[in-house]
Amino acid sequence: MHATGPDPSVQAAPAEEWRVRPICPADEPLMVAFHRTLSERSVQFRYFGALKLAERISHERLVRVCHADFINEVALVVEPGAVPAGSGPILGVGRLSHEPGSDTAELAAIVSDAWQGRGLGSLLVRNLLDRARAAGWRRIVASILSDNHGMVQLCRRHGFQLHREKGGNDWIATLSLEPKTGSCPP
Repeated sequence: MHATGPDPSVQAAPAEEWRVRPICPADEPLMVAFHRTLSERSVQFRYFGALKLAERISHERLVRVCHADFINEVALVVEPGAVPAGSGPILGVGRLSHEPGSDTAELAAIVSDAWQGRGLGSLLVRNLLDRARAAGWRRIVASILSDNHGMVQLCRRHGFQLHREKGGNDWIATLSLEPKTGSCPP
């Protein structure tokens, strides 16, 4: 995710106008459309390199993306709340990948270029952190390219500690979680 600043001609929608829900297999065509909204810069920030559209929207890849196991992964999408769930468009995607046998999960998120700077990344991260707490995961990490200032700011706002990778310029963001009591699993 990157921040180029919101388009001043477009007003941010109130949070109640967005829905966050788990990704599902039926989202494959919506994910194809979502990937078409991403700039090369956003793709670089999310995947740490160039990944051609054809690769990102291949059926084989999207089957893996849309069929999260929900034991070691949490994958959420943000969509407009004014449309029926699952009818799209997808505006953002966030994922936690849990390391089996540990209490650590890795965070990744990306928001459609047209919707960056409007709070969707924050909404995704809050929901992912709630799911991580409910699952009993105690540590969240995120790798961030050095020039991805939007993701750095987002992680700081959510209490992550940031440090540079040893011998590199990129960031590692780390957050220790206290589990919530009485929560449902992800």
